[in-house]
Amino acid sequence: MLIYEALGLEIPHASKPGFWRPGYGAKGIKIPFLTKMAKSFCDGHPEVSPSALNSTHLTWQSWVTVETVRRTIFLANVVNYFANRDFDKGEQSLYYQELDRDLILDMSLPCSQPLWNATSEEQWMKSQTELNLAQSGAEQTSLRKLFSTYTRDQLLKDFGRSYGIWDSDSLRNFIVVAAAEQFI
Repeated sequence: MLIYEALGLEIPHASKPGFWRPGYGAKGIKIPFLTKMAKSFCDGHPEVSPSALNSTHLTWQSWVTVETVRRTIFLANVVNYFANRDFDKGEQSLYYQELDRDLILDMSLPCSQPLWNATSEEQWMKSQTELNLAQSGAEQTSLRKLFSTYTRDQLLKDFGRSYGIWDSDSLRNFIVVAAAEQFI
């Protein structure tokens, strides 16, 4: 159901002004059910909680699971927010129920494309090492950290150039741009 609702959202190209609008047939018909499913999914995966997660001690298989769950939660949040948005009035539907705000704001954003593309534990470990060297050991960032560091306009400028769902880097940008609309 999440996929159908996501496909029903019209996501503008980064070069076009405006934000997401529900397409025909996606105006929240089954959104309360989707929201309950998403909340249940979040509750069923406590390992994505920032307090429970220490990526340096995860096996590759565990990391793939946690990264996939985080991506699913972020996507469910975007769909939930925009499918329940009345763009003409500029407000949320009466049926809108926010997902776990702190979880969304504090989860690490999706990893980089080279890390996500790893097809074996060896490739994953090599990509991690290369990323740590490139980032000087900086940990993955969260929306809360970005929001405390940058203004909304800076975020839209920096992350709004290339966003979508075609690769990990564009997905991360998509999540940041959507969250800036939702939370700032």
